[in-house]
Amino acid sequence: MGKFGQVLREIRTERGLTQGQLAYKARTSGEYISMLESGRRIPGTRLLIRLAIALGTTPDYMLRRAGMLKTNSHTPLEPEVQRIADLLASWPEGQLKNQARAIIITTGETLEHVLGMIKEEAEKEGCDDQLAI
Repeated sequence: MGKFGQVLREIRTERGLTQGQLAYKARTSGEYISMLESGRRIPGTRLLIRLAIALGTTPDYMLRRAGMLKTNSHTPLEPEVQRIADLLASWPEGQLKNQARAIIITTGETLEHVLGMIKEEAEKEGCDDQLAI
């Protein structure tokens, strides 16, 4: 089993999910979750984000825990991005909130870029939420 697969299995079981339940939440197949956990596959960026959201964590946490992402120091977010992250903390729980948080944590992009990505994801999901920024 690859280190990422081991971490994925550990987090999944910590959350009390079966492979099938995680697959459903992450919009993939149970067979693919099995391949990831056995180390036969590594997820792409989009699936990594969906897995993190489904597990209630972040992509960077999963990659760090698997030893695949190393940093010597924490780089603070740009003030604009931090403002968005703070606003997200006040939103009601929901998938858009989790996606936006994952985008910010994963990319650390500028305000305009993050807002564009959030709007894109909301449109894909058919979400009627309005951004109150």
